[in-house]
Amino acid sequence: MPIIATDILFFLTKVGGGAQGNPNDSIGGEISSTQIVDNTLHNLFDKVSGDQALAGMIDYRACYAKNNHGSITLETTKLWIQTNTSNSEIAIAKALEGAGNGSTTGVMERLANETTAPAGVTFSQPANKAAGILVGDLTPAQVHGIWERRSIGAATPGENAATFQIKLEGDTQQ
Repeated sequence: MPIIATDILFFLTKVGGGAQGNPNDSIGGEISSTQIVDNTLHNLFDKVSGDQALAGMIDYRACYAKNNHGSITLETTKLWIQTNTSNSEIAIAKALEGAGNGSTTGVMERLANETTAPAGVTFSQPANKAAGILVGDLTPAQVHGIWERRSIGAATPGENAATFQIKLEGDTQQ
């Protein structure tokens, strides 16, 4: 059976044993057993307060992409932002974690807090597959760490739901 979209899963990060289901604490560490639920508001980033929007802010989240197929490798995998926010004052950017990838567990850098930038990564905003970030091959059960950066300009007006969508896609031999 070929790899299908539901075989590629995204998970929050955690520190130590057990599950961690709070997206606000997904700032690196080990892979959590908590899957990021698609099409759910605040499934990765929290609400922005009026004071934060007035001052502007940059915050970060970490997650893992996992090939959950039992036997097929997702090859030449790329990551991009399929839909960025419609608000020009809010920008999402992506970066790949360098450490802990190529395994079934992975351990990303753990940030001191959500406003501390991860070290040694380069953020970009690829808007299509051709410009996408090359993840490489994801063998069955393999994970790859992904950093997300949310930048909100100063004096950004309120918005009910600033959403974005990422895409991870690759090829298979089957």
